[in-house]
Amino acid sequence: MKGIGKFVVAAILLLAPTVYAGEAELVYDTNTGDKQFDLKLGNLNVEASGDIGNFISDLSLYYQVQKQKLERLINIDKMSPADLYMVVKIGQVSNEPIDKVVREYRKEREDGELLRGV
Repeated sequence: MKGIGKFVVAAILLLAPTVYAGEAELVYDTNTGDKQFDLKLGNLNVEASGDIGNFISDLSLYYQVQKQKLERLINIDKMSPADLYMVVKIGQVSNEPIDKVVREYRKEREDGELLRGV
């Protein structure tokens, strides 16, 4: 994932919404710099959160990813639905397993080097 690694990480971070837990609902704050794309990501988060089980099943079926992996990323790793979609989609486009995309994302995020060299 050398050549695409920084692109993948930058894409996930730029597309990844921040999630705030409110009293009654989750509010997703997307900030990609593209208002239309932010709106689409926000809508994806809201709609998918309404039926997260069906969303995970659809992703699993369409992209041929184990449902348990997707459930872990949502339930244990607290990934937003838009993040999950981006990880799966970037994995497909780059022909890399999602575990590798997630590892690269986390590594670069922890190092604080997400956008360097992109």
